[in-house]
Amino acid sequence: MKASLLLLTLLAAACQPKNTPQPPPPESAEKQPSDAVPTPESFVGLTLQEAEAKAKEADLPHRVVRNDGEDFPVTRDYRPERLNFTVEKGVVTKVTTG
Repeated sequence: MKASLLLLTLLAAACQPKNTPQPPPPESAEKQPSDAVPTPESFVGLTLQEAEAKAKEADLPHRVVRNDGEDFPVTRDYRPERLNFTVEKGVVTKVTTG
């Protein structure tokens, strides 16, 4: 009887999964270059529609502060992630943040 219990215990222990090291997790999506936040300079040269679509896709707040020489009223609160577009003839010529 004791031998049977010992054999049963050894068999049960042999059924345990092996502790093998797991491969490292893939890099997070935040570190992928395709998902990187675009720089303000990357908007220069785009049409206003393209720049607004790109900012919306990147979930960046944005606004037009000047269009064809006309300054638009803007709030004075500073938001470092917000993009301020200067547009000439439908093309973004300057981008600042704030």
